Amino acid sequence: MLSHIRHGDFHARITPIESNRFSLFKKPWLAYVLILSFLYLCNMKVEFNWKKWLVYFIVAAGLIYLTRSFFMSLGIFMLLLLIDWALGEWEKKHRQE
Repeated sequence: MLSHIRHGDFHARITPIESNRFSLFKKPWLAYVLILSFLYLCNMKVEFNWKKWLVYFIVAAGLIYLTRSFFMSLGIFMLLLLIDWALGEWEKKHRQE
């Protein structure tokens, strides 16, 4: 199929990828969902531990920097969250006893 295209011609047809900087505005439903989610979370009376989430953010940024892969970092981070949850449940169970 590509045998009739010379090597130089193939590379000349590649166009630069359009910037996805403002891709949120190209999908108005996504912006709508994010705004509603933010408003819902602002009205909730839930204690939010900022220090814990700051540590999560630093760990996530470090994982992305070390692995250079978003999905690998996401998998590792999900495992770390699962371990954190399991240790919290174990600690709560032992405090009640």
